[in-house]
Amino acid sequence: MGGAFLARADDATAASWNPAGLSYLRVPEAVARRVSNSFDVTRGLSSDSFEGQAIDFAAFTWPIGLGRCGARSS
Repeated sequence: MGGAFLARADDATAASWNPAGLSYLRVPEAVARRVSNSFDVTRGLSSDSFEGQAIDFAAFTWPIGLGRCGARSS
């Protein structure tokens, strides 16, 4: 992805960008992102404008353990 900060997302944003990255989480995390939009359009004698904000993405992750991976039992 063009806006990726790493090849491997290893924080709560992995829920959106790369769900496989959730396997690297070791502690609970929360994230919220906000988006702001504004535009102005003028056509002839009339003009329109818009400004707005909204929550674009929110996630809460809670890692769980399912035992040791690759462990051999005797």
